[in-house]
Amino acid sequence: MPRIAEKELVVNLQMKMQMECSCPQIPLYVYNPGWGSESIDPVTGKMAKFYDYVPRNIKLTGGIQFWILVPRYRLADGSTIFRVLPSNLCVFKHYALEVIQDEIDAGIERIQKEKDAAGGGQAARADDESDRPCERSKWLWLLWFFKNLMLIESVLRYVHLVHASMSASGIEKLEEILTKSDYLLELRIGQPEEWLKIVVQTAWNTGMPLIPLRNIQTIREVLEWNRVHPIPG
Repeated sequence: MPRIAEKELVVNLQMKMQMECSCPQIPLYVYNPGWGSESIDPVTGKMAKFYDYVPRNIKLTGGIQFWILVPRYRLADGSTIFRVLPSNLCVFKHYALEVIQDEIDAGIERIQKEKDAAGGGQAARADDESDRPCERSKWLWLLWFFKNLMLIESVLRYVHLVHASMSASGIEKLEEILTKSDYLLELRIGQPEEWLKIVVQTAWNTGMPLIPLRNIQTIREVLEWNRVHPIPG
């Protein structure tokens, strides 16, 4: 099971290596999360030791893609081996989180405009669609986001509870924290450039990872989910 490191992936040309595979023209980099040979696992709190490296494909807009070698660590008791991913990557997603967030934000805006216009069509994008993910990926990301809304709110509420329990003044706000239901909206407003990265990293490192979509869904299912669970913001 992966963990998300606080350190983002920064492509450093000095770290570039020759990739021995069927696509030698695609760059390969080594990701160093700064954990060293040993570190404390953020999920279990147990000591973990470096195990090995495994390849991970990353895609950006504009047709840019490359591979990285991400480290795997094993708990000292040998019970679990897990990967340490950069904070701008997500498990089961090959595109960087900033790309996914852009498409989720655009999808939310598009659905809201369609509702306002009573099915008047999708809003046009100014950028080159040929350099962006396909429509199927965009809608699957949107559905993935919608179906995790309740879990996201629970994760963010949990973090606020932990922080409150660690301070004397925070105890007085426990009831307010438990009844509040707009943590995601607050995060999207306060951190518009990286709200998804914060959500994914927090969810994995608190042991409550977002649920992946394992099968193909349709646009109608996205709209139906949105009707039952209104989009925040």
